[in-house]
Amino acid sequence: MPTDLLYRIIDEPRGSAWRAWVVKPFWPWIALMLGGVWVGVPWFIFNSIAMGSPSRTREVVAAAALPLVLGGSIFGMVLLADVLGMPRVTFKYFVLPGILFKMVIGYLLFMWQSRAFELHHHFGNPARNGAIIAVAAFFLRERVLAALPDLLRLSLL
Repeated sequence: MPTDLLYRIIDEPRGSAWRAWVVKPFWPWIALMLGGVWVGVPWFIFNSIAMGSPSRTREVVAAAALPLVLGGSIFGMVLLADVLGMPRVTFKYFVLPGILFKMVIGYLLFMWQSRAFELHHHFGNPARNGAIIAVAAFFLRERVLAALPDLLRLSLL
């Protein structure tokens, strides 16, 4: 049967060699929230590529831009506070908009990948449980972040 006559769903994920390692997008999202950007962003990117998500370009760009924008915004806020002469005690509050930004981008990545994951799962492709990695990221967070310089640590919260 010629392949040009087959019906194809436009949003159907195109599987890859790593298709067996796909997890529900919920787990990278939880890892992003509990572990930080250092584990959530690479996992979202890997999951998108492994699943063959039709929106993977958008997902990869958003995920890759997250640590850059997060670090830049925190650096800019701390610099602004220093220029304005605010006390050092207030600096910890400048991280809050960055964390909000991280949660919004994480939620968008979760929603974009959820659509592709449902089709991935519908067509009988396997899905692994990512709970172990998400929990491990939570417990390793302090060790990983403590080993990094201050600005890099803030951008990978």
